[in-house]
Amino acid sequence: MGQTVLDLFPAPPRDHVEDTLTWMCDVHGCIRGEIEGDVRELYRDFGTVEAFDRCKALVHFHDGKRCHEPLLCTSPRQIGVSDPDVKVHTVWDRCWAATHGLPMGQVFRLRSWDYGHKRPGSWME
Repeated sequence: MGQTVLDLFPAPPRDHVEDTLTWMCDVHGCIRGEIEGDVRELYRDFGTVEAFDRCKALVHFHDGKRCHEPLLCTSPRQIGVSDPDVKVHTVWDRCWAATHGLPMGQVFRLRSWDYGHKRPGSWME
């Protein structure tokens, strides 16, 4: 009986963009007007899971609760947040490296971060 009811009255589709915007603003103190265009673009250009993962990196640039000072001198685009040729893990590693002392000139060339040895793992060619 329960499954029949679910089949007849399915849950309304989730609005992932709106859910993400709410999460970024409520949890991280982002300002909606500063992030909404980028969030919508990411969900337009990437699948739902990857778009959300890239939005997690976007938080580093707009976090109203914690200052990520090294990232203030660059943009999400320069780090590769919206670049389909840059893997999302590379984006995360670049954000990590920038906020943990790697000079920004090197951050843009970083492919991966070796967390075990606290140093760059590999570079873009």
